[in-house]
Amino acid sequence: MKIAKTYTFYTTLILLITIILLVSVWFGKKTEEERHIAQEQVSVFERYHAVLALEKTLIKKIVFDYSIWDEMVDFAHNPDLAWSKDNLEPMIETFNVSYIYVYTTEKKLVYHFNPNTHPLYTPNLNALSTQTPQFKEFFEFHDGKCIQFFLAPIHGDLDAKREGKPLGFFVVGRILDEAFFKNMEKITLGQSLLVEAKNHQPNSAPFHVELHSLSNETVGYIEFNYRPLVILFIAKLQNSLALSGIILLSIAFLLFYLLTKNMLFRPIYLISMALKTRHLNYIIALSKKNNELGEIAHLIYKHEKQKKLLEEYKEIIDENTIVSKTNKKGIITYVNDQFITISGYSKEELIGKPHNIVRHPDTPALFFKEMRDILKNGKPWKGIIKNRRKDGSSYYVKSIIMPLFTLDGEIESYMAIRHDVSDLFEKLELLQQENSLDLPGRKHLFESIENAKDPHLAILNICDFREINTL
Repeated sequence: MKIAKTYTFYTTLILLITIILLVSVWFGKKTEEERHIAQEQVSVFERYHAVLALEKTLIKKIVFDYSIWDEMVDFAHNPDLAWSKDNLEPMIETFNVSYIYVYTTEKKLVYHFNPNTHPLYTPNLNALSTQTPQFKEFFEFHDGKCIQFFLAPIHGDLDAKREGKPLGFFVVGRILDEAFFKNMEKITLGQSLLVEAKNHQPNSAPFHVELHSLSNETVGYIEFNYRPLVILFIAKLQNSLALSGIILLSIAFLLFYLLTKNMLFRPIYLISMALKTRHLNYIIALSKKNNELGEIAHLIYKHEKQKKLLEEYKEIIDENTIVSKTNKKGIITYVNDQFITISGYSKEELIGKPHNIVRHPDTPALFFKEMRDILKNGKPWKGIIKNRRKDGSSYYVKSIIMPLFTLDGEIESYMAIRHDVSDLFEKLELLQQENSLDLPGRKHLFESIENAKDPHLAILNICDFREINTL
């Protein structure tokens, strides 16, 4: 049986068993609905309380940041309406608050702001202790509405630890109206009701939050009531099912692992070791099996053998030829030792440089243009090139340059293989010099001298005769 079919069979079987077990757990959990609802009441109230604390922390940080500010100190002593319009009034909309107040050190109100939608109400700070004034959160009821205030002493930038005497007081207030409680219900899924202390009944709600005044007196309560909803039960049930599902799936995968260890994981391990160590003994037996992993092992075996053969070819070529490789722009990316030796440059001097670093000025630009045109068309170029060493001397190489392609058929780089033919060209130049002087070779000269009856010999320096002949 093929591996794919085996895995399909076992996967389907395990999934069916898992689904049956999950459905059984679901029916078992459904019978515990009442107990879940009671637990959820506590959970939702804690979430409600946490959201209140989070909002409090956010506004507290805002008030703290604004109260440690040299410009706020100046404003408390000399209110500037233009400054407040740019810096304080935007807080109403940005942070969803209702009132902004600034008091002097003597608790005298010097600035207040509230939008037209809310009537002005000024909190009384007489109960605030000025000995160690710190951040205060307090509540007050006015005209049937509850206002939550956040107060912080004002200090300069240099008194970030608030160790000095306060230079004023910054107060932000917000109305806990119907929209506020609707938003809380949307976030926490729990309903709440605002009640003044005089109207509170001790057993009216199992969960509530006390609201304190500036003098730490209880002035009201936020009573929390939970209505069990199907959505809450389903959410709790889903959590239980998820946990049960994880456990069951873990067991299922453990069984699946035990069943398929020898069929999948062991062959994969052998293939991995063969690729890491390049020892084909790991996969010789596996490559003879008639399945997908056996076919993969067989292909890897053939690939590694071909790769080893190519490496041997590369060593032979590197040992006897001059090899270099460039990218599409002609920048050198690889040179072998033969290239380094004949050019006189070090490897560091060559890598990353354009290939014209060894170009001889005698070679015309048209020669290289024709070469590039051929290579850009994806065809190899063959020919003899005159190059220049680092010391300025020249050498000749018989070259073949081939474009290397990506899997998409695009030219990726160029590989050049060369043979040094400098000796051949030196002999050719020597022969050309002799022809230009119209003189026989030395061997013929010596033979003529031996055969002459009365030879006369004159030795002349003919090094510059070629230049004379060209005149």
